[in-house]
Amino acid sequence: MRKPAVDGIAVGTGLPSAHGRTFATLDAYLAHLRAYAAPVDRPWYREIAPNLFRLERGNLRTLDAPPTFTREELERKFGFRR
Repeated sequence: MRKPAVDGIAVGTGLPSAHGRTFATLDAYLAHLRAYAAPVDRPWYREIAPNLFRLERGNLRTLDAPPTFTREELERKFGFRR
C-alpha cells in the first residue's frame, strides 16, 4: 500500500503485525517485527545477507524452505520506497 511521501520516503500504514503504527522506513518496520512478532512466534524477516531477508514463519511451520526476499521486493510488498 502506497501512502504520501514524508521527506521523500513513503510512510507504511496498514502493515501486518504493525498494531496500527506507521513506519517511515522498511528497516523501522522490520525492527518492529523482530522486537514484537518474533518473541510471540509470529512471522518476521531475518536479514541473512546484505539486502537479503528470509521469512521466519514463527508457528506457521511447513516442510518447504522459507522464502527469501530482496530489500527491493520487501519495499514493494509493504509499500515503502527509497
